Amino acid sequence: MFAIASTFNQDINSWNVSGVLNMIDMFRSATAFNQPLDTWDVSSVTTMTTMFLGATSFSQPLDAWASKTSSVINMSGMFYNASSFSDDLSSWNIENVTNLTNFFYNSGFTIRDYDNTLIGWSSQTLNINQNIGPNGLQYCQGKEARQYIIDTYGWTFTGDSEATGSATSEVRGKMLEFDGANDYVDITDGILSTADDMTFEAWVFYQGGGNWSRIMDFGTGTSVNMFLTPKAGGTNSTRFAITLSGGVGEQRIDGPAFPLNEWTHIAVTIDGSSSTGTLYINGIQVGQNTSMTLDPSDLGNTTNNYLGKSQYADPYFLGKLDEVRIWNEALSQSDIRRNMHLRLENCGSSLIGYYQFDADDTTTAGGIVDNSGNGNNGTAVGMDAADLVASEVAVGEGSSVIKNVTGTGVVSFPLQGLDIDFNTSPNGEVVVTRITTESPTGVETMANPDNEYFVIRNYGSNASP
Repeated sequence: MFAIASTFNQDINSWNVSGVLNMIDMFRSATAFNQPLDTWDVSSVTTMTTMFLGATSFSQPLDAWASKTSSVINMSGMFYNASSFSDDLSSWNIENVTNLTNFFYNSGFTIRDYDNTLIGWSSQTLNINQNIGPNGLQYCQGKEARQYIIDTYGWTFTGDSEATGSATSEVRGKMLEFDGANDYVDITDGILSTADDMTFEAWVFYQGGGNWSRIMDFGTGTSVNMFLTPKAGGTNSTRFAITLSGGVGEQRIDGPAFPLNEWTHIAVTIDGSSSTGTLYINGIQVGQNTSMTLDPSDLGNTTNNYLGKSQYADPYFLGKLDEVRIWNEALSQSDIRRNMHLRLENCGSSLIGYYQFDADDTTTAGGIVDNSGNGNNGTAVGMDAADLVASEVAVGEGSSVIKNVTGTGVVSFPLQGLDIDFNTSPNGEVVVTRITTESPTGVETMANPDNEYFVIRNYGSNASP
């Protein structure tokens, strides 16, 4: 339809395409086209052959088509030479696709989007002997899924390669204990000085204490900073805030009270392009601010980048931290849910600070090692060797997959080697993580426990099954 329309770039997202069956060559070599198509209902389409072939400017997300691709039979060459396109297509239903030849060829898929797509597709029942031609792409966390698809369905992967990542521990290793008196970590200056987007995430065991203690606080004093507290004074809420003018200028995200005395995953993201900040607890969105015009780069070269300490004379953090990750990208909710229980290997991604605390030295400057490979080490202050203890967090080497489960009965998670029989429908996302490097903490009284276990999280509207 718009094949070789080299100057076409009009917004056609409002078109009603619900009756369209064939989109072959629709944007082939439409080199200027880069408009959203996320609202299109493509559920009747059976052919998407070379739909975006050579559409070198197109970079709009298409993950919203997830439940609408089940009728498609042919996707050959769909993103051939679509050099700007990358998206997480893990939730696309491709079970009826019989031709995926050169689907990825010379496309712009990032390592993480390619990984996530492979992981998601590995949980489906696929057609055999596909040659998807991922020429030029790299994989990292998706290595196991890629091999599973090869072994199970006979797919051919030509031209992709395994990315080289930074060395990280495959087991949960150690964690840091903070005494609430004078313990904290000071991370390298300016770690987010150029970041317009950000994600901070960590596993936190909060043991209470006074108002305004900090999980993190990055800044240059009380005027310029951003912080995450488990207990905002007067509200008892979890709060993230960023400011250039102290408390009066804070742009905030408030969430519920932070859980006490239990391991909890927390993440906060800032998407500079949409001025949106989002707060997640255990992978669930609990707060959002869509008017957050400040981003980390606005703070400049921050020199006080603390874990466990405030820019103010507030109480120190009392509790435990593990798996602290800092990204110069706003991760999606799916990214957070998929990886929260996994040890990561940084294969050229936007992970710029990764603190596992496994081989660290709490008595030497720079002894808190950045496992992202970027050298953003930290220094423990007020701590000694006794503050590094065996981790209790359910994290390790393994694989994780997300499935949208809307019915009852047996649902297979083949990459994890697990079938789950749902008596009632979760009516939403279920995340299954298989950790393969060790048995869970707390099983020391069991006889010969396996060195692997599953973590299952039901994010559906029905939490009872």
